[in-house]
Amino acid sequence: GGYDDAIAMRMAPSGGVDGGFIRREGQRLLDEAGNPFFIVGTNSYYLLEHASESQPWLKRSVVTDTLDAAKKLDLNTIRTWAFYDGEGKFQTAPGVYNESFFDALDFVVAEAGKRGLRLILTLTNFWDAYGGMENYVMWANGANETAGLSVSEFYTSEDCRNMYRDNFLAIKNRFNAYTNLTYAEDPTILAWELANEPRNPGDFTGQVLQEWIREMSAFVKKEAPKQLVTSGSEGFFGPSTLQYMYLNGNGTFDHSSYTGQMCTGVDFLTNHDDTTAIDLPSFHLYPDHHAEELCGRGAPQSDCALQWTEVQTRTRMELASSV
Repeated sequence: GGYDDAIAMRMAPSGGVDGGFIRREGQRLLDEAGNPFFIVGTNSYYLLEHASESQPWLKRSVVTDTLDAAKKLDLNTIRTWAFYDGEGKFQTAPGVYNESFFDALDFVVAEAGKRGLRLILTLTNFWDAYGGMENYVMWANGANETAGLSVSEFYTSEDCRNMYRDNFLAIKNRFNAYTNLTYAEDPTILAWELANEPRNPGDFTGQVLQEWIREMSAFVKKEAPKQLVTSGSEGFFGPSTLQYMYLNGNGTFDHSSYTGQMCTGVDFLTNHDDTTAIDLPSFHLYPDHHAEELCGRGAPQSDCALQWTEVQTRTRMELASSV
């Protein structure tokens, strides 16, 4: 029965996804046999939360149902959170973890590997959902609220940067009892994503975020050399590509005076250049938000939003092929 199967799975761990690690050679991804690998994936950020079953409405069956649905769609990669900061969550204090949440993340990794799915694991969040950078800044300042604090400190504070590095080490060294592998040894983990949508509002030079991406991408790559690294950036155009700043969405470009706000500290080209250890450039498209001023109301349904999305993608592909 199901109970026996569950015991058997524990006794005979899956050992991660078949096919070994995906590696990057130049601009191509290759599997262990040297065949081209193309990411076909989706974003399912909520898997850790559901796997924790920390509330009555959170169910591990949501995890397995989501992974099964992805498999039926012939997807090969899932992006999901590997963080949840705060009291009673995954990381309850700097370097202090809730074992039931860590077991939940173990479960997500193991279940993905069993289905031949690979994961992009996101390490923190610019936005306040699920904790993220604001929690690190509060921890560094001994505060329990963000009043008077700036999220920019996350990138510059030595305390915050040490906490971030230590958190990554705790995850990558974690021994997963479902797979008999540490996270760093598990080819199920395609890539580590430095943060979800990192920004540094008000930094017109983009240098603060750039230095952080350089530092942390190199750190993650050194500590987990068999796995890929991505930024998690929304990929706004910045000072290095002023000619494309008109393509940026709301909140990053003043369309009335036609002046760029320097992408809230983001610069797609430099954030992924060869001074970083980034393997996979990243950009996020939200036609219903970012295209609104360019396309007018009702953008998601409009031809304009589709054209905007195509231009966004094509421009970045051309930039990527030139570096």
